[in-house]
Amino acid sequence: MPAVASTMSLVLLSLSSLCLLLYKTTPRHPSPPRLHVPFPFSLLPVALPPPGTPASSHDLFCFRYSLLWMSAFFLIVALRLYEAFTHPLAYLAVCGSLSLPVLLCPFFLRRAPPERGLPFYGTRSFRATLFLVIYSHIGNYWYTHYFYSVLEASYTMPAVRLNDVPACMYFATLFYFSSYHAFSNAVLRYISLRYPPSARRLLLFCAVVFSLSYFTAFMETLTISAFPYYSFADRDRAYTVGSLFYGLYFLVSFPAYYTFQDNCRAGALGAWDAALAASGVGMIILCLLDAVRLGLGMDFVMRA
Repeated sequence: MPAVASTMSLVLLSLSSLCLLLYKTTPRHPSPPRLHVPFPFSLLPVALPPPGTPASSHDLFCFRYSLLWMSAFFLIVALRLYEAFTHPLAYLAVCGSLSLPVLLCPFFLRRAPPERGLPFYGTRSFRATLFLVIYSHIGNYWYTHYFYSVLEASYTMPAVRLNDVPACMYFATLFYFSSYHAFSNAVLRYISLRYPPSARRLLLFCAVVFSLSYFTAFMETLTISAFPYYSFADRDRAYTVGSLFYGLYFLVSFPAYYTFQDNCRAGALGAWDAALAASGVGMIILCLLDAVRLGLGMDFVMRA
């Protein structure tokens, strides 16, 4: 474990140094638009959507709700409350309940003026939710089996399963990913607004996407290590190879989600466009995961 920690620290330090170098040397926009960043977000290189825009209410909801579900998971793991989840439906009840606010937010979030008069399925929050629902489903139904095959991962808690993946994970992934993508949007939006288009900005954008992807994957792998019912045959390999493997998800989805959600007019895209975008992202990631598997010379087994 010490060797893994030093390796991961070196990788993350190298990525951070590269991003910091590009951040400091990339020419800034001579007259950048005003960034809407309330405290404490103003301490970070992030930009929230302007108030009154379709993106604003949904992104702020995701940030605020992140505090709730993370606190709930922290208490469940720290106090070992999961030991009482002996019924197969217990995990499904917990994760399903925590996912409900994310699933239902398109119906209760206050609409921005550009979206008033649109049906609920034409709003940005509905597109975002549908994108993440489809993406989360693909990730669990298909990608989990790559972790089973390549990293010899396993879930051992009592649970209702769909395609040998605990059904609760389909719901948990939804609120996990809503937080991850809201934060990545804020960082990528900051870069797009702060710097004028240039090759150096593109390089900074790509470096930040790679760094965010790897950091997100590693931190989730590290934090979930305290949960004993999700295990790996080689945990050190899970931290190193597994983090890179998992990071492929976000290497594709972070920029895709940002481009799809931030760079379109209200009402310009609908639910079908969100479904196509999520499906396309899912297929690209599947191809990348399979390319890594082939490169490692490992067999793929889809468990029944």
